[in-house]
Amino acid sequence: MWGWDNLISFVGGLGATSLMFWQASGKLAEKFIDKKMAIKLKNHEAELNNLAAEKTRAHEMRLQAVNHEFDRKIHDFSLYTTKRHEIYPDYYESVLRAQSEITRRIRSTMNFRQMSDKEILGFFKTHGIKEEMVTQALAYMVNDKNKAYAELRKLESRVELSEMSRLLNESNNLLMLSELYFEDDTFEVASEINSELKMLFINKEHLAIYELDNQERISTRKENEKRSANVQSLLLELRKLMKRDLKG
Repeated sequence: MWGWDNLISFVGGLGATSLMFWQASGKLAEKFIDKKMAIKLKNHEAELNNLAAEKTRAHEMRLQAVNHEFDRKIHDFSLYTTKRHEIYPDYYESVLRAQSEITRRIRSTMNFRQMSDKEILGFFKTHGIKEEMVTQALAYMVNDKNKAYAELRKLESRVELSEMSRLLNESNNLLMLSELYFEDDTFEVASEINSELKMLFINKEHLAIYELDNQERISTRKENEKRSANVQSLLLELRKLMKRDLKG
């Protein structure tokens, strides 16, 4: 027969067992939760590591791209500077040659009076003067030898003018084709020099070939003197600017 004492003992035992069960369950739950948290933390740590690795790779790739671009620019700049060191001396030499030829006085060097017609024709043919122009000048020999020699001197002037034109064009073409390698202010001065030389050449051509009255000749010569002086001044400025550019 169960009495109250037995019932109380049974209930008390059952409560103790339940308590022990819940305590054990709690510990198991804690272990389960700790394990789940550990797994999540480990996965999160792996994700962070992967993200960090991706960022590191991306940074390294960007850095490599920047370094490559920097190396390319350094290489290009080196080529640019090398090209400028080639072009500046070439242009300066060409403009000096043009200036020397254009600003000097045209002078007759041939003694046509001591030359035969055949020799005169051969001389001008060598220098690219059309034969009919020479023949026309020689035709004056019949009635006016002085006029014939004057016309031959004009043709001789054309030979010199042709050389001036060649040198001027050579200098101007080199400048135009090389503009990319010039600093803006240096190119501006060089262009001004070429413009002045062109005007000097035109005036020289007028004085040598065309019939000008005395006043026109005096005025043209004075203009040429001013332009020649300006060219000299500009050449000094050009030289300073080129030295500056080549040092930079």
